[in-house]
Amino acid sequence: GGAPDGAIDGADEVDPQNRLIKGGGAALLREKIVAYSAKRFIVVADETKAVASLGAAFPLPVEVVAEARVSVTARLAETGASCVLREGVRKCGPVITDSGNMILDCRWQNPVDPAEYEALINAITGTVENGFFTRRSPLVFIGKADGSVEARGSA
Repeated sequence: GGAPDGAIDGADEVDPQNRLIKGGGAALLREKIVAYSAKRFIVVADETKAVASLGAAFPLPVEVVAEARVSVTARLAETGASCVLREGVRKCGPVITDSGNMILDCRWQNPVDPAEYEALINAITGTVENGFFTRRSPLVFIGKADGSVEARGSA
């Protein structure tokens, strides 16, 4: 039992401070449980995932309970977010997470502070978790097109 010794995972976006957006595959709750409890957290990504600021190109996934979808969307809109319910591919209806919840994909026109928004979004009643990963600074390996690898941070 206890915390895993290490966790290695990918990311949808990585900023210069090694803060992340994860959850493009709708497993952000489980990914965050593992990432935040592991003794060492390592992220591997290609250079297309390295961005100046999070959430401009890749939407932030926010996992919500179905009954709170409308109210959470309204609260996120107050922060300037544009949110879309993630629809299933080749299926009628929304994506349902492993925990039975829905995913809102959110974008802001202007950059937001990921650490501030990770806490702010999770404080909205009905939010299960969001895809900002800021409370843990992982060791990040960025694979470049020329075959080189850039290592950033420490696990």
